[in-house]
Order: sequence, then structure tokens, then C-alpha cells
Amino acid sequence: GGRTIIHIGEWQGLTGSASFETLLKQSCLAHRVVCLPCWGTDAAYLTVWNARVADSQKGCDASSSPAAGYCSVQGCNCPALRRSLHARMLQYCSQECFEKHSVQRQSTLALHMVDSTGPGLQFDDKRHFMDISCSKKQGLP
Repeated sequence: GGRTIIHIGEWQGLTGSASFETLLKQSCLAHRVVCLPCWGTDAAYLTVWNARVADSQKGCDASSSPAAGYCSVQGCNCPALRRSLHARMLQYCSQECFEKHSVQRQSTLALHMVDSTGPGLQFDDKRHFMDISCSKKQGLP
């Protein structure tokens, strides 16, 4: 068989399963991650994985999400720390960027019929955002 796997879809979301993602991370290393155009609430990626070959690579803990992309704020090139559970294309590196992106976030949420009036989404609330911090990005470029 081959030594490369290409996965197209949403990581830790609507595509695949946790057991598939775990198996892939244990037996392969992500070589490339490409953001794809979004539709609906998806945050789709194309990921290219190469089989681990060295004994030192086997069993490595590469527990992170290859979908840990970059902050949604235009001009910010920082890796995202949190991703919205309601509109997964919304990712932020900090509370400051989360606040800067308020108008765009409200528009995105409205398109997805998510109520953003009142207190709205909170950056540090696990009911609103999942942790995708870079400290977990082992084995990725």
C-alpha cells in the first residue's frame, strides 16, 4: 500500500470520527494543512499525511488537531487558540482579536441562525469555543 493519506473534510467536527482521527495521528504525521472554502458552519481542511517510518516516530503523541489554523481577524497571522462550536470557521488567537472581530462574527452567526444578541458568545466559555491551542500541535508543520 501507499505511504500517504489525503483527508478532505472537517477535523474534530462533522467529517470522520474520533477513532479515525486518533488512528491517523498515531500512525502518520501531518505533512501539509490547507484551509478550504467554508460553507454552512463547516471548517474544512485538506490534510496530507505521511506514514511514520522511524521507530522514534511510532507511538509519538501527536494529539493535536491539524485544523488548528490561524486567527479569523484579517491581518492577524497568529495561530488560533479557540474555535467556535457554532460556526467553526470562527477561530481566534486571543480575547483581543475576538473582540475586534465582533461585527464580522455577528454577521457570520446571523447567517447561521445563531442568536448573538445579549451576552452572546464568550471566548473562554467551553460551551461556545473549543480549545485548539498550538501547544497541542505536535508532529505538524
